[in-house]
Amino acid sequence: MGVFKKKFMSVAYVVCGVVLLILIGLIIASQRQNSKLQAQIDGKLTQVQQVKSQNHRIDQRNRQYALPQVTQTTITQTKDFLGPMLTWRSWAQYAHNLDTLRQKYPKIASEHVVSLSGDSIGTGISGRSTYKDFKAFLTEQPQQIITTFTHERSGPSATSDKSWLMAAQMQSGQLEVTSLAPIE
Repeated sequence: MGVFKKKFMSVAYVVCGVVLLILIGLIIASQRQNSKLQAQIDGKLTQVQQVKSQNHRIDQRNRQYALPQVTQTTITQTKDFLGPMLTWRSWAQYAHNLDTLRQKYPKIASEHVVSLSGDSIGTGISGRSTYKDFKAFLTEQPQQIITTFTHERSGPSATSDKSWLMAAQMQSGQLEVTSLAPIE
């Protein structure tokens, strides 16, 4: 039995050695696979960081463009207000325009910076009224603009041009005229 035991032990050592080599091979293959996966994860994490950084830059740009968009809304609303206020060819059209403005801009009508009462409606032959040279300027206050324009009126016996300075802003989604004064 001694020889058998020696052969058995030799075979057992060989089998153990082979199993050990297979295990070492599997561990090395697993380690390589883990390294590849870790490299992929690191690459994905780098991509995520780059995307977050790019998104942050885009958010900053969007915030920069948000103010001009609000300001553009204020400019558009101001033009929409001045058009009916200053452009008319008859007293009836002027009265109709004032009614429309009182309904569309109740905040302006209630604050009395600009008179929308209709007290200035005349009788008889009306003149013509229009405006030109509209320019808008940004202010330091968000959503506020300063505008200048020239109001032209021509009647049966006289013509006049007057330049105006107006401050307007959007407040709760509505146009608010904070000041209106002639430019002397």
